Amino acid sequence: MKPWTALSCFLALCGAEQILWLQRHDLHPLALTDANSTVYQAWQTRSQTSTLYANRLLALEQLAASSLRSEELNDRRNLYYTAAVQIGAPPKEVQLILDTGSSDLWVSERVYDPDESMTWSSEGQPVNMTYGIGFMSGVYGLDRVCLVTSPQRTCINKQPVIYGMETRDIPNRIHGVLGLAFIGLSHVHRTFLRNLNESFADLAFAFALHGGDQQSLFTVGDYDEVLARGFLVTGIDKASVVRANVLNVFRVQGEVGPQAGWWLVKARVKATAPHLWKLRLSYFLLTLLHLILLLCCLFSLRSLGQRYCLAHLGWSVVIFLILYFLQVLTAGNFDQTVLACLDTGTSLISIPAGEFVRVTLGLFGTAVLDQCFLNEGVELLCPCSLADSATALNIYFHEQLIRLEMSELFMKVATIHGEDFCRTGLSASNQGIWILGDSFLRSVYAVHSFNRKEVAMFPYRPVSPVSLEAEAPIPLWAWLALWVSMASLVYLAFLYFKKTESSREALSGAVKVPLLRPELMSMSRI
Repeated sequence: MKPWTALSCFLALCGAEQILWLQRHDLHPLALTDANSTVYQAWQTRSQTSTLYANRLLALEQLAASSLRSEELNDRRNLYYTAAVQIGAPPKEVQLILDTGSSDLWVSERVYDPDESMTWSSEGQPVNMTYGIGFMSGVYGLDRVCLVTSPQRTCINKQPVIYGMETRDIPNRIHGVLGLAFIGLSHVHRTFLRNLNESFADLAFAFALHGGDQQSLFTVGDYDEVLARGFLVTGIDKASVVRANVLNVFRVQGEVGPQAGWWLVKARVKATAPHLWKLRLSYFLLTLLHLILLLCCLFSLRSLGQRYCLAHLGWSVVIFLILYFLQVLTAGNFDQTVLACLDTGTSLISIPAGEFVRVTLGLFGTAVLDQCFLNEGVELLCPCSLADSATALNIYFHEQLIRLEMSELFMKVATIHGEDFCRTGLSASNQGIWILGDSFLRSVYAVHSFNRKEVAMFPYRPVSPVSLEAEAPIPLWAWLALWVSMASLVYLAFLYFKKTESSREALSGAVKVPLLRPELMSMSRI
């Protein structure tokens, strides 16, 4: 090294040391206690920054030790959600519907060939499965299945897979279904959840379903951590979490006692029409008008016609009373405990046909009869303008309320004669249970516990379990119309019975003159 080079390095080092000393010479213990000193203020900033970094480091350490694994879901036009799943070796990636309403995993032959997988082993057992919108037939085997979760994949080495060789009424864009329900619905009795439970201490999974551009997410892990993620995502407190226990309603061969199948829970559903008195009053007055017309006809008919009309009137009164107490008092006011299944594989809230009319009357009033219609006999479509006037659908789980506003469920699908029509998120079905599909699940962060057989729902907009709003009082003109109608009915009945009694008295007091008197007839003319 040249002498002048060494000299320059020495001077630079000395200068740097002097600069450092000049910058830190005031770092005296007294300077840290003086709030007015720049050193004190800078030290506080450094302390806060170091604390922030320490917290972030702690969070990263916890994340590294966490069991949580997540995967983004693909929203297929708010009809269903799919996740990337890898099957076989080498892995073949397919898009499967994550379905909590079934328990089997099947994949279409269009996207998966078991002969290309080195880990496939056929069991040779045929399987037929029927869904709400289609049918699938295939053979059952074992293969490696991995959810493409992060930070690491979630894999099962020998998972029962049904190779779907035939499908009917199932769109070609659907690659298959990954069932996340219990053994009660399984065709092969070795469900994905049961196998997955071996990889976790207390298995739970959660769905955060959203529409539009907001990303939907599937999360799996230990129960406490998945539950903690729910508090983080929604920001609600522990008291606002809605919990429901899964019912065991299936008998499974080889299993002890009843087993769970669907994520089936008990719920209390309330739907009350916004102007219930109008519905009841209009029905009452129309029926009363029918009785008045029948009474009027009694005055215009003779004896035989009056008996017929009176008999008709009697039957009308009986039918009127039955209809009034069974329909009028319940129309537009649905309040009933039901069995409900939480199902990510169903797009809408599916209501049994026997309860569908009462529920929709409670939500939309008589407008549902005049302005709405069932698309293909299943899905309810209504004018989009009804969303603001419709009442909320209230669902209680153990007296904890989840309120669904119709304005949040409506989604425009068509324009008919210049009027916008929307999907209401409701449909009618022939099944005897309610199905709370994606229309409902988009309003909550739903945590499913496999071992506890419990669903914990985190509402994005929690509400307190208050009573429904009081119904508006009946206006004066409605009371007057009711009293006038009742008075007219009583007056007509009074006139009828008075006329009948007068006729009887007149007949009893009349002189009976026979037309022929045989004893007065002369026989001499014969």
